[in-house]
Amino acid sequence: MQNVWSWIRHNSFFFSSSIIVLAVLLWTYGCESNVSSLKQPHLRVNRAELLLELQDITAQAELRISELDKKDEFKETLFGMAVLYAKGGTINPIAVALTVSSMLGFGAVIDNRRKDTVIKTMKSNGAPPPIKTT
Repeated sequence: MQNVWSWIRHNSFFFSSSIIVLAVLLWTYGCESNVSSLKQPHLRVNRAELLLELQDITAQAELRISELDKKDEFKETLFGMAVLYAKGGTINPIAVALTVSSMLGFGAVIDNRRKDTVIKTMKSNGAPPPIKTT
C-alpha cells in the first residue's frame, strides 16, 4: 500500500488525468443522452422515446386534419345545395320539414335527459322539486 501511495505522489498529474478520463468515458458510454418530453415536459426521454412521441403526435395531427377535412366537405356540400337553391333550383319541402323536425326532436331529447339528471340529483340530495309557476 505504501508503494501505491508513493507512486500516486510522484505521478499525481498522471493519476488525476487518468481519473478524469475514466470518469468522462464512464459518463459518455454509460449515461444515455436525454431531453424533455414533448408531451410531459417534466419527464426526460431518450432518442427512441422522443421519436415514438413524435410519431404519436404526428398521427394525432393527421387524424385531426382528416376530421377537419370531413367537416369542411360537409359544409361545402351544404353551401353547394344553398347555392343551387339560390340559382333557382328546386327544393323538396318535405325533406326540409323532416330534417328540421329531426333536429328539433333531437334537441328536445337532449334537454329532457339534462332535466332528468337535475331532478335525480335534487332527489338524491333530499331537496324538494322546484315549484312550477304558470
